[in-house]
Amino acid sequence: MRKMVDRARLFLSYDALKGFKELLQEDTTIPRKELCEDQYYELNWKIHQIQEGDTIEVVYYTGSSYSQIRGIVQTVNLNDHYIYINHHKIQLKNICSLEL
Repeated sequence: MRKMVDRARLFLSYDALKGFKELLQEDTTIPRKELCEDQYYELNWKIHQIQEGDTIEVVYYTGSSYSQIRGIVQTVNLNDHYIYINHHKIQLKNICSLEL
């Protein structure tokens, strides 16, 4: 029986980087950047220029970080405040930059 217990210890995980696993599990949320008034008006103007079928590049806030997507606009819904790009629904309030 003792021999089996010793053998089982060989297969226990070894934490060579003590604390690394905990560090990876920490919340790494990036706070949202606020746009200044000029940036807001420029972005609003660009959003109103978007047409379905346009190729655009958007940087947007995901709730914990920023993502960038480039693709073809499938839907622009200004009433419900979102756009679809490459099957990704992006809320207009989360867009921080847009290139037409």
